Amino acid sequence: MYYRTRAHKWTSGLIGMGSGVAVLIPLHYLLEMSGLSLAINYFTILFSMAFGIPGVIFMMIDSILF
Repeated sequence: MYYRTRAHKWTSGLIGMGSGVAVLIPLHYLLEMSGLSLAINYFTILFSMAFGIPGVIFMMIDSILF
């Protein structure tokens, strides 16, 4: 919804997708060092691409609580 109102829709969408994956990979290693697990698989990559950084934060909170 947010990307439809932007002037450059495709570049904004690609930057959003890339930022989600760029946050997911280092967060996987940081959580692994602290004893928590956030697996990198097709589901987590697609979820982080679809929802960006807020999606990765949601997955991190979900892995901590459950």
